[in-house]
Amino acid sequence: MERVAARRGLALCVTGAVAACVWALASAATYRHVPSDLTQDYLTARALRDGTPVYDPLPAAWAHPGATDTVTSDHPPPYIVALAPLELLPYPIAFLLLAAANVAAGTGCVVIVGRELGWSARVTALVVTALLLHPGAVTCLCVGNVSLVLLLPIALGWRALRRDRAGPAGAWLGLAGAIKLYPGLLVLGLFGERTWRGIATAGVVVIVCWGAATVVTGSDSLVNYVQTRAPANARSFVGHGFNLSVAGAAHRAFGAPNEYSPWLERMADRPDVAARLSWAARGAVVLLLAVGLVRARHQPDRPDRTIAILIPAMLLLSPLTWLHAVPMMLVPIAVLGRHATGSRRTFLIACAAALWMNDRWLATQWVALTGENVPPALNLILLAPTWGMLGVLALATTCPRTRER
Repeated sequence: MERVAARRGLALCVTGAVAACVWALASAATYRHVPSDLTQDYLTARALRDGTPVYDPLPAAWAHPGATDTVTSDHPPPYIVALAPLELLPYPIAFLLLAAANVAAGTGCVVIVGRELGWSARVTALVVTALLLHPGAVTCLCVGNVSLVLLLPIALGWRALRRDRAGPAGAWLGLAGAIKLYPGLLVLGLFGERTWRGIATAGVVVIVCWGAATVVTGSDSLVNYVQTRAPANARSFVGHGFNLSVAGAAHRAFGAPNEYSPWLERMADRPDVAARLSWAARGAVVLLLAVGLVRARHQPDRPDRTIAILIPAMLLLSPLTWLHAVPMMLVPIAVLGRHATGSRRTFLIACAAALWMNDRWLATQWVALTGENVPPALNLILLAPTWGMLGVLALATTCPRTRER
């Protein structure tokens, strides 16, 4: 009877995971004809084929027939090249294919984490369900982003570190840092491990990826991205009402009104205060990061502690962090949850709950129901994922020291 009950429980959990996959993909399918992040990459792929500079304003009609506006890409060259093959398909099909890749990658990440931490099949299925129902994961699929895909090399790099495989760890973490810039912070984990082979491998992967992308897109595009597009993107969106980095929190409170989120009221229009507060907050995160890495150096579970510190720090220090990146917190929460007890476990659960805040939904509902802008007090609630990431970073930094048995 117990075996039958266990099998039924497992079947129910797996059914829930499959249902979550179907629901997530169905949610994404409703946005397949809407301009998204993928629109930028679809247009730049067409520009590559036509010999047009990829960072020029490009006609949106290439992806969305009937559109009359232009779109300028803000993505780094390796990101553009990686998604270029999707342009061979009609845009709606390319959008759905990317969504399916995100679902597969997210599921794969949970399986990797589960195997490393000794989860049962039932727990793994439940976590897959939770991940795919997370508002950040759904947002990732619906806006045509790659955050869940990017989480896969991060999880593989962490697994390689745990298994003392420096070369593969460097390759996976270097790949993540090459595609998007902010995961480059994770390479610090290789320095903490003193794995020079891993560091060298990560450097080679980054150089090869950026070198190949420069050959494909042109050196002028590389210069344009580094000198113009990347800084302009950060300036334009740092004060956006959905930016969850610590810089975003500072500018959402005191920065100048943002043209892309006019519905958010500031405490004060003081860009100078926002800039100072932003750097102070970044300094505090860097301090926590440094203290945590030093404390983890001689611990037997060093790779776990290191990744639990670096992932929240990475998201908090990035100039722009959106809801679709929050599912990356899966790894640190899973790692910390293994040994958290008492008040630390309660605090970790509270942080995990904060990471479930759907800031987009709450802000939209507030404006729709009240007809008013989001006030500063509600903005503090919308920043719940930021507070959750800070809490996880603090927990990881202050982990009790353990002795190797």
